[in-house]
Amino acid sequence: MLIKNFITIILVIFIVASLGTAIIKGARTNTPKPTDNKDKSISEDPGDVKDESDESFDDIAPTVLASENLQPDRLLVYYFHKTLRCTGCINIENAAYDAIAIDHADDVANGIIEWKSIDFDLPENEQFIKKYGLYSQELSFVEIRGGSEGKSENIAEVWQYWADRDKARKVISELIDKWLEEIKQG
Repeated sequence: MLIKNFITIILVIFIVASLGTAIIKGARTNTPKPTDNKDKSISEDPGDVKDESDESFDDIAPTVLASENLQPDRLLVYYFHKTLRCTGCINIENAAYDAIAIDHADDVANGIIEWKSIDFDLPENEQFIKKYGLYSQELSFVEIRGGSEGKSENIAEVWQYWADRDKARKVISELIDKWLEEIKQG
């Protein structure tokens, strides 16, 4: 009787584990891949997670955008992210990149803005975790004065627009204008 109960328990555990695995795999393969989101707002769940193995990962902003002639007084915009990213995080990253690459293209060309997207999950980027107190995705502005880092700020307010890329871009662009004004005034 004891052996029969033991075997029954093992079989039930095996069946539950098998069903759980099948459900998880089915959910992954049946999830539609996002389409090109460059020019429209996203209304998807911010919990849709992507990593570098996803086919749709090519809609991520470039990791660096800077002039070869960086000025000693400039704005450095960081987008800090983990390897796994949700749709909302990718939206904010792309909105920030567009605000820089499109709205402030002249400032990039003149060397007064630079962009860096950093995966702080990678071992070579661990120093950013301590330096900026990172624990999740962040958009950060860093003032560079005389070639050295000055004040920095996590731009938290932009996250309320994770689903509206155009609004996020507008807010980021306006904040860039304010920071550049301060930098230019000295």
